[in-house]
Amino acid sequence: MTRRLALAEVEIEGVRRPVLVALGSNGERPLVGYTTLEMLGFKVNPVTHHLEKTPAIED
Repeated sequence: MTRRLALAEVEIEGVRRPVLVALGSNGERPLVGYTTLEMLGFKVNPVTHHLEKTPAIED
């Protein structure tokens, strides 16, 4: 599968940062991946299924 890449400003719970994203086709649902969550300083708690703050990684 081939995707175009773009730099996009992503914001989650008030934390905003530029992130490299893969562009999907019309009708595809957006997906926030693990790397994006880490860059913004979040992780998913596997028990509660909620976002939790964690130290952000630097790119």
